[in-house]
Amino acid sequence: MTAIATPSPLTRTSAAYHEAGHAFAFYKLGIDVESVTIEPDPTGRDGMCKPALNGHFIRQIIAALAGFAAYKLIMGNSDPQERERQAGVDYLEADYLARWFWTYRMLDNTGQSHASDETKIEMSYSLKVRTRADLLVTACEGLACRLIQEGREAVDALASALIDRGQLAGHEVAEIIHASMRGFQRDEDPQEIHLAGERLVETIEEALRITEQCGSDDLVPAPEGQSL
Repeated sequence: MTAIATPSPLTRTSAAYHEAGHAFAFYKLGIDVESVTIEPDPTGRDGMCKPALNGHFIRQIIAALAGFAAYKLIMGNSDPQERERQAGVDYLEADYLARWFWTYRMLDNTGQSHASDETKIEMSYSLKVRTRADLLVTACEGLACRLIQEGREAVDALASALIDRGQLAGHEVAEIIHASMRGFQRDEDPQEIHLAGERLVETIEEALRITEQCGSDDLVPAPEGQSL
């Protein structure tokens, strides 16, 4: 039987804020949370936030990046190795989601929605998809940071509860968020979710068109002020 090491207070605090960031983002963006824990498991994972269901691709990307956003806001640059470790899984997940978002979108736009799995996988690693995926992740990273800053009270409250209890059920996450932020409202209008995602995608496509017209290899970043 594999022994599970007891995390240090610093590691436990880092994990609590990381998972609190995910939990707050999922719930704020209209995706219910099934459970969240900072109890270590035999695989070496410090914690996990489990959404009850999958949501819009872009909102999943923002929520995936919100864990590291919360960690950065609270813990800063105190430990470069820990910072890199905290970022790793979030960015892998965000990159995966972003690549498949653009793969499906581009296949749909070219009438190839029924392409073979091999074609889809090949396209997901193409330069065209990766370029757009990188821009989307960068834009969503900014949105995740802003989301965490605006929800700081709820993130603090969730992290504190996780440090005390080790895990929270979905209904406890909801109760803590609403109790810590007066007038809190979720973003769960399906039409607005779709329109906000389209606005972000259009911004990225326009940035790429401008870059191509200028003949520059430098990608134009998405402008500030976008929201989801």
